[in-house]
Amino acid sequence: MNLVVARDYQDTKLTLGLLSVEDLILDTLEPPWIPDPNGGLGGTPCLSCAPVGIYDLVLHNSVKHPRTFVLVNQALGIYASPTPGMRSDVLIHGGNVETDTEGCIILGCSRGTLAGEEAVLESAKALAQFRDMVPWIAGHTLQILGVP
Repeated sequence: MNLVVARDYQDTKLTLGLLSVEDLILDTLEPPWIPDPNGGLGGTPCLSCAPVGIYDLVLHNSVKHPRTFVLVNQALGIYASPTPGMRSDVLIHGGNVETDTEGCIILGCSRGTLAGEEAVLESAKALAQFRDMVPWIAGHTLQILGVP
């Protein structure tokens, strides 16, 4: 399956967009773009959104983030697992506000505010819909469009 995130808003605090998978459309929230101070291509680990581009989605399974995917595009400096001096572990997972992202893409069913912060809402529901639509198998890709 080919997934697309079309980013449509960015400021100094966050990046918003829409993830499309066939007829499913979910809201996304990511951190803003923050260049890596060490010159890496992938942005600052844990603080930046991933660069625009096409990524392989590799299976990821952990206690904190079960049955999801990690983005991989080595040409853009994004790796699946920790690699010295490189950015890794950019996942698709649940959460509501920018501090939940940990440098990843979080999913919601809509946009709104929580405790005065811009947020994606109904994240657990969105993640369940994502898992229903996208089989947990190898071979998917994700194209990120738009800002930055």
